Formats: sequence, structure tokens, C-alpha cells
Amino acid sequence: MPTTLTDRQTIIDFITGLAFLGTGGGAGRIEDALEMLEPVLKTGKGITLVSPDELPHDAWTCAIG
Repeated sequence: MPTTLTDRQTIIDFITGLAFLGTGGGAGRIEDALEMLEPVLKTGKGITLVSPDELPHDAWTCAIG
């Protein structure tokens, strides 16, 4: 089931966890990731997390970081 992160602090915590676990793309600062996500936060849409198994076989995806 997809999870949508909409709260700014939750997103900051998520980014921090990615950096700590080394899954954030590497060599980036937490502040840079937050800056990239700021336009999304301003729309109020949030960030939706899904399992790869939930994506349609022809889905396009993008990793940022």
C-alpha cells in the first residue's frame, strides 16, 4: 500500500534516514535533498512511496539524489 509523506518534519526525518542508511544516492547533503523537494512540499501534494511490486510493468520511475 502506498504511503504519502506530506508533513515537512516527516520528510526531513525520511531524508535523514536515507542519508544515514546510505540509500540517498550518495555524496549529497540533506539540505540539498530538501531543496530539491521544496517545490513538491509547497504544492501540498507530498511524496508517495510505493513498493516496486506495486508499480505497473510499464511505469516510468526516476531516482533523484
